[in-house]
Amino acid sequence: MEEEKKIVLPGDIVDESGKVKAGQGVFKDGDKVYAAQIGITGARGDYANVVSFKGPYEPRAGDFLIGKVMEYGPSNWVLDINSPYVGLLSADSVPWRVEIGETGRFLGVGDMIVCTIAYVDGCKKIGVSMRDRDARKITSGIVIRISPSKIPRLIGKSGSMVATIKKYTNTRIFAGQNGRIWIDGTPEGIAIASNVVEMIDREAHTHGLTDRVEAYLRQNSRIPVSETKPVEHHEQPAEQAPQAQAEEPAEMQDAPKEA
Repeated sequence: MEEEKKIVLPGDIVDESGKVKAGQGVFKDGDKVYAAQIGITGARGDYANVVSFKGPYEPRAGDFLIGKVMEYGPSNWVLDINSPYVGLLSADSVPWRVEIGETGRFLGVGDMIVCTIAYVDGCKKIGVSMRDRDARKITSGIVIRISPSKIPRLIGKSGSMVATIKKYTNTRIFAGQNGRIWIDGTPEGIAIASNVVEMIDREAHTHGLTDRVEAYLRQNSRIPVSETKPVEHHEQPAEQAPQAQAEEPAEMQDAPKEA
């Protein structure tokens, strides 16, 4: 049974049991937790939250995301991370051996990568890294974008929602916390998975979404569920990807376009 959610305005009471703590988008006064923004209520553990319908991505150290190369210099790349701020990727934070002046051989303008936020300083200078085992250059599939605030709904509890989409479409899906989603698989599987992701983006605040998603997948997927491969669950919303070879440049293929 899905947790009951409701739309709230700033100042609305989210919880008055006195048993929960204030999470994101709320504040506490005495035993009562109030909404600090317009959004939808949601609980995570002992914390009450209000998730905004829309809003820019706010980078945090440790986040997994998809970045797009905007430009590059002799020893670094500047990334669009779907945020008011840019991400900086240095040559010593990638899994390849990059000589000074050779950055363009590995990542060019428009290329997309799976990466992590290494640090965010007080001036909002953001360093990103490809040193994590799940980091990679994206060379196949498509990248679509949804509101960053809807990413938790797309992933679901313990990865349940994204696992359901993978099961019925036989696709690989990486949900970046900055709202960019990489989907890879057959053209048919990618198309169905994309439609479901867009449905979740539109209807994340509505009741019964999980049932509607599964009904849509059952009706439209031609892949027998019994024949799909088991899906691994990760603590981070990342798809396991192979490490690039340390001394070879990234695959020189056209990066997928962002939808």
